[in-house]
Amino acid sequence: ALPDGLYFGFMGGASTDAFEFDLACWFSGEPANAAAKADGEESPPPNDYYIRNTNTTLRREPVASGSISVAWIPDFGTTATKDITYTQWLSERDFGQTYVPPVWITVKTGAVEDIVEQWLP
Repeated sequence: ALPDGLYFGFMGGASTDAFEFDLACWFSGEPANAAAKADGEESPPPNDYYIRNTNTTLRREPVASGSISVAWIPDFGTTATKDITYTQWLSERDFGQTYVPPVWITVKTGAVEDIVEQWLP
């Protein structure tokens, strides 16, 4: 389990009591340039961000009881998010779609309490 904090990565699956999460690293600005260069990728990276994901292990993180919030991107053609509950997100989101945006999760007292989808250009 992840210790309390803010984490970036990719979603695996989700259920009412757990969230599968592939931890990755997000870099922007000069750190993005350095990380991309160190990995032999285009530097500076396009759009001023770089994602490093050297370990694709899925971690199964518990979801906090009660109503957690999700900033969902329902239309991938825009940057607009819709604030909904985790329960609504599970019922409205198409988890089988080809493109699933990365997410930022907040873990508190050992459980996911907040999810924010990350728009990528």
